[in-house]
Amino acid sequence: MTDWPHGRHVGADSVPAYGWEGVSVPRGQGGASPPRIGWLICWMSGTLLSFIIAALSVRALSPQLSAFEIMSVRSAGGLVILFLLTIARPDLLEGLRVRRLGLQAARNVVHFVSQICWTIAIVVLPLATVFALEFTTPAWVALLAVPFLGERMTLTRAAALIVCSAGVLTILRPGM
Repeated sequence: MTDWPHGRHVGADSVPAYGWEGVSVPRGQGGASPPRIGWLICWMSGTLLSFIIAALSVRALSPQLSAFEIMSVRSAGGLVILFLLTIARPDLLEGLRVRRLGLQAARNVVHFVSQICWTIAIVVLPLATVFALEFTTPAWVALLAVPFLGERMTLTRAAALIVCSAGVLTILRPGM
């Protein structure tokens, strides 16, 4: 079991002291309050924009650089950003714990290889196909959470998986 997030039990009512007082923590049946919906939309739009920029950047760089080189530069850039972030906010290092170093290394290798595969897919496949496959990630999480995390497959989740599959098929095989 992981120590996520930093000693707080899942479902606890407290928010970690990271200066994130405005972050919505799910409590009970309610969702995010109306003033926070705007921030949620802003963050999600920014995320989608960054994914689009990343895919277009890979397409533009692929004639000059290999997938390995593109991902190496991306990873190095991420390390620089994290380093600068820890200089600006040293309190973020308090939550950093090095446990199960072998497992962390294996996770990073798997992630790096999967990113290289994503880069190759961006270059080889049409963008609509790549993004349709990317949007299946929540479906895979829902499916794999059943055997690995002991989650229940409810009727609502099963219906969502069917709708997700129909949407992906519509994008991948529009005439079907």
